[in-house]
Amino acid sequence: MKSNRTTILHVAAKADVEQGLEAALELALAQWQYHEELWVRGNDAAKEQVLAAISLVRHTLMLFGGIVPRKASTHLRDLLTQCEATIASAVSAVTAVYSTETAMAKLALTEWLVSKAWQPFLDAKAQGKISDSFKRFADIHLSRHAAELKSVFCQPLGDRYRDHCHA
Repeated sequence: MKSNRTTILHVAAKADVEQGLEAALELALAQWQYHEELWVRGNDAAKEQVLAAISLVRHTLMLFGGIVPRKASTHLRDLLTQCEATIASAVSAVTAVYSTETAMAKLALTEWLVSKAWQPFLDAKAQGKISDSFKRFADIHLSRHAAELKSVFCQPLGDRYRDHCHA
C-alpha cells in the first residue's frame, strides 16, 4: 500500500485551540499505529508512513509551539528521536515496532495526551490563547504561511527566468 493521500484533520465546528492540538496528535498516533501494523504484516512501503506519522507529531508540536513551550514536550521529543533512529536503522519491522524505544515513544505520546501534560507549562497568556477558536488559529497560521510562500516564490529565480507574481 503506497498511499500519498493526505489525511484530513476533523475537529468540532466550535473547537478551541486545545481541542485542535489534541485532535492533531490523536490523528498522528492513529496513523502511526495503522502503518506500523501494515509494516509488521509485510508491507515495507508502510515504514515511510510510520516515519511520516512521527514527523506529524513533531510538526504538530512545532505548530502549537507559540502556545505550548518546548520544555513541555522535551521528554516526548527525545523519545521520538530515539524511536526514529531505531526505525530508520536496518532492523526488521517486528524489531523496530516492538522495540523499547518505539513503545516508550508511543506510551509517552499517549500519556501526554491523556494527562494534557502541556497544561502545567502554560502561563495566563498561553491559557487564553489555547482557549481561543481553533478556526481563527488555523486562519492566522495559514495566512502567515501563504505570505511566506509568496515572498519566497515571487523572487527572481536567475538571469534567464523570472517568475511574475500577481498581488
